[in-house]
Amino acid sequence: MSIESEGARVINETIGKVTSEIYSDIAKPGTRQVGLAIETIFKIGLSPVAMLDWGFEHSKEWLKAKIEKRLNSTPSEFRCSPPNSIAVSAITSISISSDSPELRDLYAELLLKAMDSRSQAMVHPSFINLISQLSPQEALVFISFNKIEGTLILKEEDNRYSLEHEYIESQFLRYCQQLGFGECPYAQLWLENLQRLKLVVLNEYSEVYMDTDSRHRATGVKNIVYRYLELTEYGRMFLEACTPLSET
Repeated sequence: MSIESEGARVINETIGKVTSEIYSDIAKPGTRQVGLAIETIFKIGLSPVAMLDWGFEHSKEWLKAKIEKRLNSTPSEFRCSPPNSIAVSAITSISISSDSPELRDLYAELLLKAMDSRSQAMVHPSFINLISQLSPQEALVFISFNKIEGTLILKEEDNRYSLEHEYIESQFLRYCQQLGFGECPYAQLWLENLQRLKLVVLNEYSEVYMDTDSRHRATGVKNIVYRYLELTEYGRMFLEACTPLSET
């Protein structure tokens, strides 16, 4: 037996034990059928990549607990097998993200939502690859947007009556610092990457007003352009899909 085949056998045996433990602990109708489906998903996702055995070993108990907890709160009629396009990519990504819990949490949430027929449709296959393009810090910053009502994140304000004007870039830096990231020397990189991924967008709005001199005499009309940062529809749906149910 080749090293690759032996590695695949070990992974499959481990997965079988993990899934059997999950469903032996859950006393609900239909769990055996769901258990077989999820065991199949694990095998599909991991058997071709024996090199990920180490990563899975470091994540399996954590993932087992995640699945068990979610299934306990999911009515049996809504439990379903996730699409291969989600399951294979998510499990592989979890295996290689054992040292990045921030990203691993996002992958797991996508997998868990894909196992529930009520939320499966919101998990777009592109979301897996999207997470891989985020740093752990960027992921935390983005997920924090779920605490903001609506889609507006930051906005430049009218500065006619103030000596200071805080641009979006400065506001974003301060926002990251308030999350506990220290001086955030890479805040601008994070902002531009979120825009590149089309999770957020910088839009403009303008204000027209009558300019006056020191004697309050009209001297002309001025048009000032300001910017605001908001979630795109794609970003909003990604945020919803990655946010744990307890935080929505």
